[in-house]
Amino acid sequence: MRRRNFLKGLFAAYTCASTYFSFKYFKNNSTSSNDNSKFIERVEIPVVYHCNLNCAHCDHFASIAPKYIMPVEVYKKDVEQLAKITKGNVKELTLLGGEPLLHDNLPEIFKISRKYFPNSRIELLTNGTLLEKQPDSFWISAEKEDIGIYVSNYRTGKKLYDFDKICEKIDKFRTKIRISYPKLTFQLMNLTKDIQHKNIEKRYSKCYSKLWPILDNGKFYACSTLNGLDLFFNKKFPQYAIPIAKDDVLDIYKIKSIDELIDFYNKPKKMCAHCNYYISGKKDWALSKREASEWYRV
Repeated sequence: MRRRNFLKGLFAAYTCASTYFSFKYFKNNSTSSNDNSKFIERVEIPVVYHCNLNCAHCDHFASIAPKYIMPVEVYKKDVEQLAKITKGNVKELTLLGGEPLLHDNLPEIFKISRKYFPNSRIELLTNGTLLEKQPDSFWISAEKEDIGIYVSNYRTGKKLYDFDKICEKIDKFRTKIRISYPKLTFQLMNLTKDIQHKNIEKRYSKCYSKLWPILDNGKFYACSTLNGLDLFFNKKFPQYAIPIAKDDVLDIYKIKSIDELIDFYNKPKKMCAHCNYYISGKKDWALSKREASEWYRV
């Protein structure tokens, strides 16, 4: 009880200072990668595509994505191949969606993740709305496999989760969790068929979006924009389809070493000429109308 009250007090302080700080509650476990000169900083894997929220301008295009839950065997195959290529040298592995808590077998996903990346920091990125409903097996597995929970704290005008109940779970299962500062806005992409950037090398070097590369069903994407365009946007809005070159996407089953993965990642993508992500401003959180204009400059 004392620990929970402390967390509640800390969370209240965090809320007051949320413009500048993010609330964090972490165990001091080492999560650094193997001592090796070559490593991948971060890889994100969408274990589901759909979401229980409906955010406009979602940078993972979840509002127009079909319902999809990644089969455990597909996840295992991809993670095993990624570990083989990198020799486990991925500093951070992030499980996300859509909303990853919609997956029906996260304990097994956690187990597989830790098996192949024993030294990596592993987190589940969630909107937090379904945390209270997770069974004990979820929390037990998260603790056993040292999986962090990262709550993206959207401000929708509604109460999305009960922090008291989440604290009870933390207190009971000793799970590590962190909650972001309140997210009030979404970044605009302003995609267009027209070529906006002739110097894609400069564009790519300055883009923050590539800090979060995606591995999805054997395909490695330098950013979630490429992933969302390839799988969702171009299929739903073919009249606005953004060109994606063959070498903008990497098949991880066609490479054998981390050098090939790093080389692919460091090269600018032809799609970058059509994207204005991180230089186009922001929009306040709103419900999606599932219109192309949420991502595309119509």
